[in-house]
Amino acid sequence: MEETGLLRLNYPSQIYLETTTRCNLTCEMCVKQSSSCGIAEGDFDSAMFSSIDSVLPHINTLILSGIGEPLLHPQLEELISYASERMKTGADIGFQTNGMLLTREKAESLINAGLNLICVSMDASTSDTFRDLRAGGELSDAENAISILKEAGILLKRKVRIGIEFVITKSNLRHLVPALKIAAQKGVDFAIVSHLIPYDERLVGGAVYDRNIDKAVEFFERELYEADREGIDIAKYFDIRWKFIHTPEEERIIKAVEKMTAMAQSEGFHLNLRSLMDRDIKLIHDVGTVFKEAEAFAAAAGIELSLPASTPRGDKRCDFIESGSLFISWNGDVHPCHFLWHKFQCYISGWKKFVTPVSFGNLKEQSVSDIWNSDDYKKFRESVAKYDYPVCSNCSLAPCDYIYSETFEQDCYTNTIPCCDCQWCLGLFQCLK
Repeated sequence: MEETGLLRLNYPSQIYLETTTRCNLTCEMCVKQSSSCGIAEGDFDSAMFSSIDSVLPHINTLILSGIGEPLLHPQLEELISYASERMKTGADIGFQTNGMLLTREKAESLINAGLNLICVSMDASTSDTFRDLRAGGELSDAENAISILKEAGILLKRKVRIGIEFVITKSNLRHLVPALKIAAQKGVDFAIVSHLIPYDERLVGGAVYDRNIDKAVEFFERELYEADREGIDIAKYFDIRWKFIHTPEEERIIKAVEKMTAMAQSEGFHLNLRSLMDRDIKLIHDVGTVFKEAEAFAAAAGIELSLPASTPRGDKRCDFIESGSLFISWNGDVHPCHFLWHKFQCYISGWKKFVTPVSFGNLKEQSVSDIWNSDDYKKFRESVAKYDYPVCSNCSLAPCDYIYSETFEQDCYTNTIPCCDCQWCLGLFQCLK
């Protein structure tokens, strides 16, 4: 593989630094609600910032948030000021917040320190639904936070990009456009929409994305249309496949499916026929309709809208690796991406998935530059960027012991990087960047 320019860089271009893992409310969509969550509570020690000095002048973005609420960090302004003094002109320093702890004085203090990018969580357009999703939170907190930040930026004559993040589920799908309207009235600049990661089994039914990759869906729909034209009812396949004796009509169905499967494999992807047949067409249509309405409104309102894929993309792309991102936990551990940042379990495609963090060093022992340029970290980035690993949600043999055991060793392609079941790579999940 020919390395990209980013893979050859001797420093990252974007850093996510987890200021704290403490929270001030309970959100059912948060990884801390995972029953096997291995995230200890703590605050980032500002003394470790010296280990980042060498790369601060080179990075484009510093995001000071991870799992917890950044406004709970007792030295947040000091961290922002320290970074601002060392980062290049035009670089971004920001974080994501629920906004509950934001006062006018705090907003002015943060902006004076160098904050110029902030994203407020707003997952609903009505108070009741907002409370259901974020126990202890209020929609008015998010609205007030946006207004306070907007006014503080104007008062201090500082450009602060303000946005919202909306995690979309079945229960709040129809709230997306109304939430954008509320945000637009408050003067936001951007909106990030992401799908739900089910950290609890009871949340699996709340996800609104397809589990089949776009290539498989397009191929299946085309082949299904051709089969219908020839009078072949593929929907009967699973009812007749294991019969001992088949009628001529049943033989045609079996041969049509076998041909379809072979053609897909020759084009470089698998077909999960059962999953393709069981697709919720109405939900897919509803999501598409809402996304189109959101795009139209955002364009008219001048909001930069980032929507996730509604169907996983077959052409994998790790935006974290491609953009040169690096993730730092509150305790100093350095990780390659959002997916491998913490220990937790989730239910990707409805199957229990154990995720173990991958770390390449700790700031208490090495500088960020040394960790970034270590042989192991370089090799990992190069391996990921080859994209030569399977899409498990699209596999008819999943769940398998390769991927869905508590300890990952390798995938079915014999890769030792645990990226094959990462939905970030398929365009479903997004975060502030």
